[in-house]
Amino acid sequence: MFYIDFENFKYINDIFGYDYGDMILKRYSNFMMDDIGKYEIFAREIADRFVALRCYVDKEALLRRQQIVDDKLINITDEIKNKYSITIVSGICCIEDVNEKLNIDDLINRANFAQKTVKNKPGTKYAFYNENIRKKMIEENTIKSRIHEALNRREFVVYFQPKVNLHNQKIDCAEALVRWMTPDKCVISPAIFIPILEKEFFISLVDQYVFEEVCRWIRKRLDENEQVVPISVNVSKIQFYNAKFVETYSRIQNKYNIPKNTIEIEFTESVAFENQEHLLEIVHDLHESGFTCSLDDFGKGYSSLSVLKDLPFDVLKLDSMFFKESLNKEKEKIVIKNIIHMIKELNIITVAEGIEYKEQVEFLKEIGCDLVQGFVFYKPMPILDFEKILDEETVYSL
Repeated sequence: MFYIDFENFKYINDIFGYDYGDMILKRYSNFMMDDIGKYEIFAREIADRFVALRCYVDKEALLRRQQIVDDKLINITDEIKNKYSITIVSGICCIEDVNEKLNIDDLINRANFAQKTVKNKPGTKYAFYNENIRKKMIEENTIKSRIHEALNRREFVVYFQPKVNLHNQKIDCAEALVRWMTPDKCVISPAIFIPILEKEFFISLVDQYVFEEVCRWIRKRLDENEQVVPISVNVSKIQFYNAKFVETYSRIQNKYNIPKNTIEIEFTESVAFENQEHLLEIVHDLHESGFTCSLDDFGKGYSSLSVLKDLPFDVLKLDSMFFKESLNKEKEKIVIKNIIHMIKELNIITVAEGIEYKEQVEFLKEIGCDLVQGFVFYKPMPILDFEKILDEETVYSL
């Protein structure tokens, strides 16, 4: 069973038009039908996704058949439209690799899952369903099925990662992060569960859970007359498009009577490029409700200086990619120095994230960066550990 998908087909429709996109799908269908033999089936599932049931003796020969068909389409599209190369990916589920008894829908689902492991990833465009993919599929289904129970049982644990002020080397604020602690004390990494929850539209539940935990912590510290620092919380793209997003967060903030500018809302830079006009409204409403706003991951892949010009962010976080080893260290320093100088002239607070070495800290201090977040100072830590460090700093500063 093949599950066949086109990468970035929306780009083709947007750039070359829907007629061209339709032509591509029709040509591909013709190439596939010409290759389909006796007892085999080819069908369009939806949009730019297809399924094919093929007979085979040898997996390598099976794969070659599919590559030949895919190459035919890639060759004709190269010739007729600006050399834009179409990429086709396939997940393949062979009956010999399935232990349980499955119906046709189950086989399609497994081929689809295999396809997702290679889509939009460099390298191979074909994946055979295997035991590793089976385990990943079970893991994903388990996460999806347990999300509501896990929230009710408070299995999601909030960690804080401090942001250090480079002028006095003390904690100025922190970012709230989340870990999933299962009943058997196994920790599920955010790198595993967050993409799944985003795909299944559950991520807003976790976002709001973390936000309320932060509000609860701030209220507790204030009631105990203990020091509080501003905490930043991440919001997913799904939250951004929720019409009641600001209203919901304001209601929770008011429920705990949180002072203004104590909580910072972090948007990723990808959100800023999808709908700047809408984001401008969101940031304005958040400011009106007493939140500060930051742009996270600046420089990761979408960065544009127009964002800084047009959107009133209070904080900008330079992505860790700026601080990876580069071929020309001098050019790297010039770029970072001038970005930070420009941001500061716009009265935006600068945060360098992913900092791991003391030499980086010295350079950032020299060029006037405000805050550093990274392993060079602190890793993400449980709230009790954060409180201990915060209390010790408070005593020391007195």
